[in-house]
Amino acid sequence: MKNKTKSLLYIILDSLAVAGMLFFVKDIGRDIPIFEKIFFKNILCVIVVFLLLKIKKIPILGSRKNRKAMILRGFVGGMAVYLQFYTVSLLKLSDSAVLLKTVPFFITIIACLFLKEKLTPIQIPALIISFVGVLFIVRPGYNIQLVPSMIALLSAFLAAISYSIVKHVKNNNENTLVVIFYFTGINLLFSLPMTVMDYHAPDPHQLFDLISLGICLFIGQFALTKAYEYAPASEVSIYSYFTVLVASLIAFAVWGEVPNKFTAIGAVLIILSSCLIYKFNGFKKKMAVSYYN
Repeated sequence: MKNKTKSLLYIILDSLAVAGMLFFVKDIGRDIPIFEKIFFKNILCVIVVFLLLKIKKIPILGSRKNRKAMILRGFVGGMAVYLQFYTVSLLKLSDSAVLLKTVPFFITIIACLFLKEKLTPIQIPALIISFVGVLFIVRPGYNIQLVPSMIALLSAFLAAISYSIVKHVKNNNENTLVVIFYFTGINLLFSLPMTVMDYHAPDPHQLFDLISLGICLFIGQFALTKAYEYAPASEVSIYSYFTVLVASLIAFAVWGEVPNKFTAIGAVLIILSSCLIYKFNGFKKKMAVSYYN
């Protein structure tokens, strides 16, 4: 199997896992505090990855040159996850899924502002289209859920930083399991004190959701990290929008949620902006650099 095909399959698997994770977060309800959700989301993954590292005799702390970057990724990613869980509980699943998928938009901005990269001719209209798509979903001045929507965008921004760090450490030949262990371990420690102080015993249904949340995290983290290992983001990242479709279908089947016309238009515009960059092969390498460095 070619590396690009492997990467594509991993991206699709990650998209399914992310859609499942968003569903279980929302299905648990607001009775369970966010920190408790984060704790349960990570504890299973930490245990499994720790055992795999021991079985394979891989140093748990990884390469010394990557440790600071992985610790930073853990904290930045942890904040992104907290904000993500907060917005998912307040917004329609389709709205939150689309807004959380604006990561490529923010990565391009980060590359332009902080890495001093110049925008290519195709990136400029793509950014404008993506921004207009966000406005359709958020609808400033007309949307009572403006604040949760803006927090979802902040979560996407932090996720963009987190993904950039993942690519950096993978370029430095860090083991996939080590990368996952740092992220989930730091998130676990981050959520532990608040979980202890404000623990709410879950009922059987909520416990099932919490366990499923942890399983989805492990699958998603593993698939995402492996996808970036086998191929540049420019070749496969477009398929991550599969999450939006799956999340919308799940929300409709379970809760009868139907995306309104503004969300539908916004989603089309955001996905179109990524398609524009993806379609022009001459800009693929540029996009790959922007996406992860």
